[in-house]
Amino acid sequence: MQTKLSFTDALRQTHNALLGHLHFLDLSLRPPITNSPPELRVRLEKVRTHLLDHFRFEEDGGYMEPVLKEEPRLDAEVKNLLDEHIQLARGLDAIVEEFREAEALQELLCEKVRDWLKLVHRHEAHENRLVQEVFLTDQATGD
Repeated sequence: MQTKLSFTDALRQTHNALLGHLHFLDLSLRPPITNSPPELRVRLEKVRTHLLDHFRFEEDGGYMEPVLKEEPRLDAEVKNLLDEHIQLARGLDAIVEEFREAEALQELLCEKVRDWLKLVHRHEAHENRLVQEVFLTDQATGD
């Protein structure tokens, strides 16, 4: 039982840290936007660093190994979540590159970031639901 709790706590902590960085980015994109493209690019690069660290924690630490040990039937869903890591990282890389080339801030570019943020939030929520389904349901039923 302690392993499950430690796992869910560690995952929750890393998700919360990432969500804090994403929230700060989101706030910087709300009108009136006072940051220049280079300033926003720096902020995006910081988010990328935290995102990649977060993904490494999940991937290298085998974050879903405990989930799959409890529920092997979730293998395809876990694989899809891991594949999303690659897609989200590539999407952010493309946005950072666009900010690197931008001479002026464009609403379309900010909208791309907002859309990307929605994808990350949806991904993180999916991961959280999956972990809660497997571990918190077990705890509630006393298994």
